[in-house]
Amino acid sequence: MSLELCVRAGAWAVGGAAAFAVIRQDSLRRRIPNAVLRLLALGILAGYVLLSARFVAAFYRDGALSAGASLLAGVALWRLGVWPAGDAKLFILLAWLAPLAEPALAAQRWRLPLVLLLNTFIPAAAVILAAGGFWFWHTRLRHGAGFLGQMGLCRFPEYAAKRHAELKAQGRRAGLRLRVALTRRPGRLASSLADQCAMAGAGAAFMTAAHGWAGGVWAALIFCVFWDGARRSVGAWTARLAAGAAVACLWSLGAPAAELGSRFGLWLLFSLGMAAGRGALSFVMGAREKFIALAWVAGPLLAAAPWALGAAGGWERWAWAGLFGGFAWGLALLFLEEDGFILPPDRVTPSLVPSPATLAAVAEDAEFSERHFRRVYPDGLTSRQAAALRGWAGRRGLAHLSFRRTRPFAAWICLGGGLSVLLGRDLLSAGAALVGGGR
Repeated sequence: MSLELCVRAGAWAVGGAAAFAVIRQDSLRRRIPNAVLRLLALGILAGYVLLSARFVAAFYRDGALSAGASLLAGVALWRLGVWPAGDAKLFILLAWLAPLAEPALAAQRWRLPLVLLLNTFIPAAAVILAAGGFWFWHTRLRHGAGFLGQMGLCRFPEYAAKRHAELKAQGRRAGLRLRVALTRRPGRLASSLADQCAMAGAGAAFMTAAHGWAGGVWAALIFCVFWDGARRSVGAWTARLAAGAAVACLWSLGAPAAELGSRFGLWLLFSLGMAAGRGALSFVMGAREKFIALAWVAGPLLAAAPWALGAAGGWERWAWAGLFGGFAWGLALLFLEEDGFILPPDRVTPSLVPSPATLAAVAEDAEFSERHFRRVYPDGLTSRQAAALRGWAGRRGLAHLSFRRTRPFAAWICLGGGLSVLLGRDLLSAGAALVGGGR
């Protein structure tokens, strides 16, 4: 067996053993042990040292670029609060391990972390969306379905007509409130449009820098989610300046203005579609009869899917994907926010993740929030924060505090690494190639 095959087999063995240990510990203790990560890092180092006996400059050059990009991506996801530190470190190490298991991945260079991210988040998002759909049915639709079943078909047309009229009135009132709010605070609309344009500029710059490859419209959804986190982390003005600087830099380096403008338009359409999709979800959630409201929204969206997705990558596909993505993302966020539990203050311990309701209550006490909750970590409460929260809730006489139910994510990161090695590309590109569409 050649040295290269030995290293590839060793990479699979080390990666598989590390994945088993990490997933087990993360499921049991919601923690990724640093000891396992250190052993994984030593295995990766040993693999690169062994390959140095047959030094190939291109492999190490490309590998260094992908390693640097993966390090930046992992640290950014941790700083943005998407992942706790353990998940970020696991992602970085698997990105470094992947070229040892499949040397062709090194040629991806800075795209390698993007491939791993797509292969990690697409399966995770599909499962979360399915769970969110079940939650939506169980908490919002199931009782209504029983009521409609008891009503019978004979009385349904009259009932539907009344609820349809109520929805039209609800839509008119919502439009009037929006118009009044924009009239009184026009700066709010201008600020929102500026944020949408900044996101579109960043997306257009990303697509142009990637030579047209950006994983398609579905990768744009992941990009929007990360961009929203970055904007909230660094501030709106910093994000706008960064997006403008990226576009200006590419234009100065020779990127055609027409190409940048065309991609900016597609990303802006996608971003506005996402905003409309989340607005549609809010409309459905606020309706008394959610089945009819859902038919208003889902009916046209599903009917337009074959036409929009059959378009050759034009504006129709981007607009439809934005609407669908905004609705699905909003549903997933509602599910994750409401899927929680309550505890008395004396049972608050480190590593618990406060719910939005708890954080909102804490934010009302500006001095306490500034002192103890200036930053909320994705790992959950620190020991100091847990002690401070227990004392604060006791002084206020609160009987309960709510927390989010966390789910171990290490399994999805390991799955993303394994899929990347097996496919040699991201799931979107592999799916497009399977149906003959290509990238």
